[in-house]
Amino acid sequence: MADRRIKEILLIPEIPAGLRSAHLIGGKIVPFIGAGLSKLAGCPTWSELANICLHHFIKTGELNYCAVEQLKHLSPRVKLTLAMRLNKQSQQKINFEEIFSRSKEPESLGSRAYCAIQQIANIFLTTNYDSCLKYKDTGGVMRAGDSVGSTLEVIERNRIYKKEDFRPDVLTKSDTVIHLHGSEHDPESMIITTQDYATHYARDRDGDENPVLTFLAYLFSQKTTLFVGYGLEELEILEYICKGQTARQDPQPSHYLIQGFFSHELYLANEMYSYYNDLGIELIPFARDDHDWAQMTFVLEAFSKQIPAQPILAIEKRAEMGRLLENE
Repeated sequence: MADRRIKEILLIPEIPAGLRSAHLIGGKIVPFIGAGLSKLAGCPTWSELANICLHHFIKTGELNYCAVEQLKHLSPRVKLTLAMRLNKQSQQKINFEEIFSRSKEPESLGSRAYCAIQQIANIFLTTNYDSCLKYKDTGGVMRAGDSVGSTLEVIERNRIYKKEDFRPDVLTKSDTVIHLHGSEHDPESMIITTQDYATHYARDRDGDENPVLTFLAYLFSQKTTLFVGYGLEELEILEYICKGQTARQDPQPSHYLIQGFFSHELYLANEMYSYYNDLGIELIPFARDDHDWAQMTFVLEAFSKQIPAQPILAIEKRAEMGRLLENE
């Protein structure tokens, strides 16, 4: 992938030519949605989730404030590992569905962002546990200053969240959401602890195939992924996902990441461009100056107008099935 330098960080960035080309093929673009987008919709960040889980056990009497205070300097991953150990032993389990309940007001920036991303693609991948992708705006995406209301409709999507169900053929079905790290509706499926991550992304051993790695290998080789809602603090997750999956000979990028920077952070943006470039991902920076991270909503709304989702045609499904057979 050819390197280049970013000359200016724009409020609404230009769409790379490769991403424009990919949108012409139904099902080619697969948004890869991270916690940043869910935060706009009212869901907790990784750090907030860790603290919520620990405070749950203060309410149950299994921890006290003194214990939680001693844990406060630990990383969110370590806190969650400790909280999940307590959760296994407790009679009063953490209610993840309640934690990830969100505002469903259509005028909220989070709802607008999710409505916009759902206009760009038919198939979605997420490391989030929440169900934010189940709501779609039936009255059109609201723009800044609009006075006309709209309503949110629950969309029944095909939801994949169990490790054994991560098969390449799910990428041939429209209205599919793949929860790579499990779902709030099934806490047993949620990848939370350090051991969970190590097992989930373990390399094949003793001839046993890891369906997660096989699925990701196929995804990165056949689809154009658009990472949305991943910040610098989530590099560890991106490295888990991308490690060993993005080595390519093609000089043209097929994976993209939308990420926010302040306009004066040009040096940082260029360094991160090079970093992601090594992972096989092209950075698409936007300026946070006016709306901070909420600017993501306006970026996605602009993109949804320019690269709307195309239907997956029967001929494309047959071609996809042919590629699946070749990979067996």
